[in-house]
Amino acid sequence: MLKHVHGVPAFMWNPHRYRRLRLAGRTFGPRKNNFGDLIGPQVVAQVAESRLGSAPHQAVDSTRTLFSVGSVMHFAVDNDVIWGTGVNGKTDEQAHRFTRLDVRAVRGPLTREWLRRERGIDAPEVYGDPALLLGEGLRARHPLLPSRRLSVIPNLNDAREYRSHPDFFSPRRSVDEIAARIAGSEALVTSSLHALVFAEMLGVPVVLIASPVEPVFKYEDYFRGTGRSSWTIASNLDEALQLLPARTASTEDPLAAWDPAPLEAAFPTDLWTTAS
Repeated sequence: MLKHVHGVPAFMWNPHRYRRLRLAGRTFGPRKNNFGDLIGPQVVAQVAESRLGSAPHQAVDSTRTLFSVGSVMHFAVDNDVIWGTGVNGKTDEQAHRFTRLDVRAVRGPLTREWLRRERGIDAPEVYGDPALLLGEGLRARHPLLPSRRLSVIPNLNDAREYRSHPDFFSPRRSVDEIAARIAGSEALVTSSLHALVFAEMLGVPVVLIASPVEPVFKYEDYFRGTGRSSWTIASNLDEALQLLPARTASTEDPLAAWDPAPLEAAFPTDLWTTAS
């Protein structure tokens, strides 16, 4: 699914859910609306406005898609532009149809190594999930005002397993609803990569739970891309809850080793030109 930012198509993954109706070749029905998969165009629009200024702009080439947030590399085709995107880790290698990409940054070193090894594509050592660049705005709109002890926000594919938990919060809520919920919690337990990212941006203690569906690849890619060499992943909810007291007592900033400047500087401003 594409959302155009001043004429440049920015990718986001938001397919229809399984119960759908096809009429006249078109698909109807509710979309998945997983908050983490909707962030890409929002970040692109924000950084474009910051880097390009307020003057009207238009796309230099509207046939090339800009990929940013998400483990969505397998949707790219030749000549698409990659800025902070990651490899999924569970998608068959044959699903990656490209042989050449315009790579400006990737989520982490595991994605960089995969591109080099599997496709012979070089990528700069510029790392970070572009969702991290929403941090300043999210902190301004959602200051830490904890009114609940805990929130549990699972990965979209794990939601059914946690739905009955009293602290469950759906990953299908909007970006601002997710941010407000996390900022209003003393701690977060999650198997969602972007709920983890939001908690770290907002300064809320978080414990990551291993997902039975998602491979560890994308989480490790994110951790390494933000400068970490060690991390903890709980095997289940009970273990995560046991880890919470120690995690809550820690004052260490998990993003202390990550500098956003290289990722911001790698933003592909050359995809736009001032509108005549």
